[in-house]
Amino acid sequence: MSNFAPYSNYGYISIEPEVEEGVVVVPTNYLRIVSESLLPSFNISPVQEVAGDRERNIRSIKDQIEMSGDIVFYVEPNMIGHFLMGVFGVPTTQELTADVAYRHIFEVTDTPKTYTIDCKVADAPWVHRFWGVKVNQLALEAFDNKIQCTASLMPRKAFITAQVTVEASSGTTLTVDQTSGLTTSDTILILDKDDCYTTVKELTITSIDSETQLTTSTIDATLEVGDLMVIKKSTADYDQLPVVTWLGGSEVSVGDDIDNLTVEDKENFNLTYVNEVEAKYGSGKEEISRFPTDVITKGYSGSGNLSRFYDSELNLARLRQNVKSALRVCMQGETALEANSAIKASSTFGSTANGFKVEASAAGQAGNELNVTMVIAVDDTLAVEKTDNNILVSLANTTASKNTGTLIAAALDALSGVDAAAEGTGAEEFITELDNTNIGFSGNTDVVGRDASEKPYILFDNADVRTDAYFVNNSEDSIVMEEIPLTFYKDVESGDQSKKWSTRVFLVNGVASY
Repeated sequence: MSNFAPYSNYGYISIEPEVEEGVVVVPTNYLRIVSESLLPSFNISPVQEVAGDRERNIRSIKDQIEMSGDIVFYVEPNMIGHFLMGVFGVPTTQELTADVAYRHIFEVTDTPKTYTIDCKVADAPWVHRFWGVKVNQLALEAFDNKIQCTASLMPRKAFITAQVTVEASSGTTLTVDQTSGLTTSDTILILDKDDCYTTVKELTITSIDSETQLTTSTIDATLEVGDLMVIKKSTADYDQLPVVTWLGGSEVSVGDDIDNLTVEDKENFNLTYVNEVEAKYGSGKEEISRFPTDVITKGYSGSGNLSRFYDSELNLARLRQNVKSALRVCMQGETALEANSAIKASSTFGSTANGFKVEASAAGQAGNELNVTMVIAVDDTLAVEKTDNNILVSLANTTASKNTGTLIAAALDALSGVDAAAEGTGAEEFITELDNTNIGFSGNTDVVGRDASEKPYILFDNADVRTDAYFVNNSEDSIVMEEIPLTFYKDVESGDQSKKWSTRVFLVNGVASY
């Protein structure tokens, strides 16, 4: 009989964001997965010498340890936030209803989060630990009507096993060849070196004294040189919502800009968000020095693919002319977060309490697409204009008193689809340009637009999308498909109202913070 059930479904994955990059924490967020392929390659290098023998491989040495792998899972609105944070960084979080609903906004930053990940394989009594883990790619696609995500990872270091290097049968000092990867919150098991399964002793860790020494609970069994030390498994506790679906749960919207989109029928999709990373190695005397000293994050890029049967020249025309478009993929959960009423999106503008407020005329999520841009006019006249959801405020270029909150609000209130009013005295004078900013996300006092009985959702917004080379062709007895490859760019060519970002993800769920 086997020592434990080798059936894979007994295993688990748990993850935790690291407070400090590369510093281990104990993972407490459990993720249901489809598969994992985390691979630490313990490389061995042959020593080939002229040694009076036709054999080439005479001896070998331990070489650097290279690590990478994937976790495949179905997307749901709670756990996906961790992987988004691994690609983009810590989100801006807005409280929608205390203890019930929150909106997290992920944008490309210079500081993506790293994670500690524990992996229990089959029903083993221990886990393998990886830390300093960077997410270098998220790939999402529809699979059997479920939205599936493949997260490609590169850990900095791993704790698989360590070996006892000094025999111990009493006291509290344990000497091993690696302690990196352990914390004082871990319980460790000492396994018999002869079968690498039988637990000789279970110990708690009091302190980690060096890379090769621990202070533990009392050692009252003989721990021999060569016995293995592993991290004891924990009890998995899942906090996940139902997975999001393609048919009946997602929609694709396309348009000339990200705030003015039209829903389009697509048969399939994929989205890929990539952080290029590179492992760096350095010298050192101890076993842990075989691992990378750092994993450096390089450039970010995004791409995708949309598929539908061929019935117009629209996409080929966009390709031929390199036309900019915008793409949103919305994935909605099944169960409402709360029985809330629909809410109007609004924001206040100004550095004091005497600016102005802009509010959507109609309640609902769609109000979040209204946006405001402020520029300096070519003359000394305040002017406003609204094109679809895009509001442009041209400030008088000389006389600041023409640009008060009261005057701007009055001009805006005359526009259709939006209401505006002065805040406080309305006396603040606006003399500085403002980049394109969505209401509900202005950085001042915001109210996020919400649908009634709002369900959790994920919006993948891509502000500047270009079609890559493809063509349509015939084959016998088939429906001609358009498999449209896309590359995402930073929106910097849209004039005054350019977004100045490539990717932004809005995640609404019941998680207060990541």
